[in-house]
Amino acid sequence: MKNMLKYIKNYATTMGWILLPPSLMRYDLQLHARAGIFMVIPFYIFPHFSLGLSKGLAFTIATLLSFAVAFTKEYMDSKEPNNKFDWLDLFVTVIFTVVPCIMLMIFR
Repeated sequence: MKNMLKYIKNYATTMGWILLPPSLMRYDLQLHARAGIFMVIPFYIFPHFSLGLSKGLAFTIATLLSFAVAFTKEYMDSKEPNNKFDWLDLFVTVIFTVVPCIMLMIFR
């Protein structure tokens, strides 16, 4: 049992934000992926389930708003010294919003 707890603790401390090793996906990209996953809650789940919007409209809203949030974040970061606009971060954020939305559209 001790070995199992030690393995779990070691696994959790060496993994990134979405529990992937950094060799599979860079740590900063995992942070953007996690942000995209959490954007599904206010941008897809709330409009679809609470407001009663159709799946397609809620998906469109989620995609556009996640793009707007990621674009704004990257734009603000690009104004800082020694930083640039990173399209990959924007892409990862939007993709990790779109994929859970599609999964919810299919399985719910």
